[in-house]
Amino acid sequence: DVHARDEVVVVDEAGTVLAVGRAVLCGGEMRAFKRGVAVKVRRGVKS
Repeated sequence: DVHARDEVVVVDEAGTVLAVGRAVLCGGEMRAFKRGVAVKVRRGVKS
């Protein structure tokens, strides 16, 4: 379960790490939203 203010890892569908940051929403809210800010990214991975 993801809760607001948890530290999270952002991955794509293939499981590749894209970024790390702090969740703005809980997991259920993230699944319900189609677009918007779900994570305040602290560090992104360079492509």
